[in-house]
Amino acid sequence: MGLQIREGDTAPRTAGSSVAALLREDHERLERWFRSIVADADSGDQDSLRKSWRAFETELGGHLDTEEVHIFPPFAKDHPTEARALLGEHLEIRSKLLALGIELDLHCLRAERIQSFVDELRTHARREDQLLYRWTEDRLGDAQAQKVREALVAAEEAARTMPVQDEWHIDANRSSLDFSLRHIVVHQITGRFTRWGGTLWMDGADWTRSKVTIWVDLSSIDTGDHERDEQVRSPEFFNVKQFPKARFVSRQVRMSGSQTALVHGRLRLRGVAHDVDLQVVAIDDSAPGDRSGEHRIFEVTGSINRQEFGLHWNQDLDRGGIVVGDQIALHGRVELKRMKR
Repeated sequence: MGLQIREGDTAPRTAGSSVAALLREDHERLERWFRSIVADADSGDQDSLRKSWRAFETELGGHLDTEEVHIFPPFAKDHPTEARALLGEHLEIRSKLLALGIELDLHCLRAERIQSFVDELRTHARREDQLLYRWTEDRLGDAQAQKVREALVAAEEAARTMPVQDEWHIDANRSSLDFSLRHIVVHQITGRFTRWGGTLWMDGADWTRSKVTIWVDLSSIDTGDHERDEQVRSPEFFNVKQFPKARFVSRQVRMSGSQTALVHGRLRLRGVAHDVDLQVVAIDDSAPGDRSGEHRIFEVTGSINRQEFGLHWNQDLDRGGIVVGDQIALHGRVELKRMKR
């Protein structure tokens, strides 16, 4: 059973609509989600709020991705200054969307915070309508326009047909997230993040339909060396003042055994997004001492290339990877707690 569309929502769109019309319809649908989310936050209905937010987040993410991948590149050839400005607004929207999602996970998302975000999105939508959507009507090629139509329709369908799944939250007090990378002087740099979390929506009947989101507070890095940690937080590396959080959102789950899976998703770090694969192994059906089945433990491993995310340890020394390796190995022991319906 998919997520129920509230009264006033439109019927599913078809890929034959014009690009400008689809983009404007997206903003209208997002506006309806806005009203639902604000109403749920005001009423204190956390279950409805999480469901509305999840659908809203899915559709908004698809909308932003579609514009950035299929429309911004050709638009930038005609209007480079305007394209950079709109892309900057997208980065700001994603950053605030992440922050609000974290507040929702922590059960401290307030209606006034949502309303402020909504007002900013409305301003952005008006600017895109004036600059971007009118341009698509005259200048976007037929082949590219068809890709935009298909991507927008797919994003809406994903939000409409989102299955009802068990919701599990990462128990940060019982979980750990570590990393390591090669260093020519000290052999290896190891560290951990002390503030992070996320949510798993698990389909017990079909694990491949599950979805996970993970956020990491980059300022919480701890390598055991205060001076090095400050350097990593600086604009030279993470630049936490401008990009305080990293976020991973799964796109596909493939089972490789009864208790193992490959989770493919998108990691957004330092304003850059790249695909990342994570190996996930279920350690046990439940956490030690838990006889209720309300806890589960997974081991997660993966790696990223820091250069792809603009993480340059030192511009001069980084040439050729002389001092610090490019591959950052990730390891997590994740304990999840089932949320009550």
